[in-house]
Amino acid sequence: MKTLDLYIAGFFFKAFIAVLAVPGVLFSFFELMAQLESVGCGSYTNFHALLYVLYTLPGRLSDLVPMVVLLAGIISLGALSDRHELVAMQASGMSVLRISMPVMSMCLVIMLISSLAGETMIPYLEKKARNMRFQKLSGRAVTPVSHGFWARFKGSIIHVENVVNDGTVSGIEIFEFTRPGKLSRVIRAQSAEILKDRWVLHNVTGTSMMTMKKHQVPEITLGDFLNPEQVSALELPPSSFTIPELMGYIDALEKSGQNPDHYSMALWRKLANPLTTAAMALLSLSFVFGSVREIGAGFRIVAGAFAGLALHFGQQLVINIGTYLALPPFLSVMIPVVIVWGLAGITWRNLRVG
Repeated sequence: MKTLDLYIAGFFFKAFIAVLAVPGVLFSFFELMAQLESVGCGSYTNFHALLYVLYTLPGRLSDLVPMVVLLAGIISLGALSDRHELVAMQASGMSVLRISMPVMSMCLVIMLISSLAGETMIPYLEKKARNMRFQKLSGRAVTPVSHGFWARFKGSIIHVENVVNDGTVSGIEIFEFTRPGKLSRVIRAQSAEILKDRWVLHNVTGTSMMTMKKHQVPEITLGDFLNPEQVSALELPPSSFTIPELMGYIDALEKSGQNPDHYSMALWRKLANPLTTAAMALLSLSFVFGSVREIGAGFRIVAGAFAGLALHFGQQLVINIGTYLALPPFLSVMIPVVIVWGLAGITWRNLRVG
């Protein structure tokens, strides 16, 4: 039986790699076209554009895993069905559950690899890609860190703790020097609004290093610093964060009075992705063992592709509607997952009963 299990699992894995490559190449091409528009700005070249696409490729592939698992299951088991190998297996006494076990086991391996990559390789490469792109486009002495960055500005050093996706930053510190190595004043601001040609810092506290006296003002203006486009280039997508980093960032945004829903959504999507992948694997069985088993492979693949796309974009639609209605991020993310599991459970029950 181990030989047969490896045969089925290997068939599924080859189909998974083949299917994953198609949208991976397609979406990477679109990303490359977008990056080529920035070539010539600063020192950003064709090589840097290609490097950016390669660095961000694992993140794009990770988002496609649930849909690809659905198609890979349909293609691999469908091919075995068309060659009458599934019939032979069932004739020898193997149940639908037994035949499906190698597929589900391989799916579990894929989920583990995807989750591990999402917590290690993908965040590292996403940050590396963003940092490289910003440095080449802006030419400024900026050092991105975790959620923010350090930068030199007119003899001062500026630290921004958090870059938020709504055109604001929070946790700003400005270290002013009278001469190299001589700190004269520290300015701290709770948040800043980034306008076209200036930053407006809110809730500002300044501390003189000479007298150690503090003074507070509602706001001050910082001119000729990073513009919104440059700050946007520094902003890291949620896929750049690990789960612990997302949790810490959400907590920091809440404490600074910022809306953390965008990152809360990303956190729940990370947690729900393995559940969606497993449901897609179960759902793929109905296209092979269910009522369409006598229909050709071509129809099954097309039907599966439409089902996968419908579920993928349906999930995005529900999330967007949830955001519009101000639903808790947990509900916006989990409603589509529950629906997919419901469909998978119904089809699996029918297979078991049949």
